[in-house]
Amino acid sequence: MTTDEETPRQAIGPGDAHRAHPYRERYVIPFIFPLMIVVGVVFFVLNVSRIFLASKGTAALVIASTITALILFGAAALSSAEKMRTSSVGLILVGSLVVLSGGGWVVVGHAEEHKVAAIVLGPPIDSLEVTVPAGQLAFSADKKEVAAAPSGMSVIQVKYHDAGAGQHTLAFDDPTVVWTILAIGNAGQVDTESAGFPKPGTYTYFCTIPGHRAAGMQGTVTVTASVKPKKVPAGGAATTTSGA
Repeated sequence: MTTDEETPRQAIGPGDAHRAHPYRERYVIPFIFPLMIVVGVVFFVLNVSRIFLASKGTAALVIASTITALILFGAAALSSAEKMRTSSVGLILVGSLVVLSGGGWVVVGHAEEHKVAAIVLGPPIDSLEVTVPAGQLAFSADKKEVAAAPSGMSVIQVKYHDAGAGQHTLAFDDPTVVWTILAIGNAGQVDTESAGFPKPGTYTYFCTIPGHRAAGMQGTVTVTASVKPKKVPAGGAATTTSGA
């Protein structure tokens, strides 16, 4: 008579393991594997985008070339290493993702958009009217002297008048001028904006449409302490503009 201890145990083969977990092979793995790929792609794109946004000019091109070269040569090296264990390949991939994640989190602050606070201009101390005569590429007045404010911005009210029907703009050459570019294009149109000048000096304004400035559509505003401030009529209140 044979006891339980003497009965030989039957070995479990690979086919038996698959039969023991049919749902894992048919449903779980086919669902999890594509999901992991999607998560990995999103993770890669997000962190690489952060690195690119934090870089400027040539640095972004160098980083992109380096990442591309690492992917190509790394994939070629892994495919040629036939004796490398699966666990080693997994460790390499995990390490690469960790390094990429670390780089993305380090530069996340630099990749964020930095908004410039709006500058609120005070009441204007003088005014300037710039008129475009009908059928001409010129300004009716191309020179203006205004008083410098005792402290802070020297603010003037600029009135841009189109006597014809051409498309024109008005901008300042100096980026330190607090100014919003004006655009006119209808006969008789008048647009008004306040300009803030940070310090005494001569500032050039012009039409930004190609060829118009060279034809004569430019002028200067000279901010000087030798000119007394003028009283701006009612309705010339200052406006809030963003920094140029």
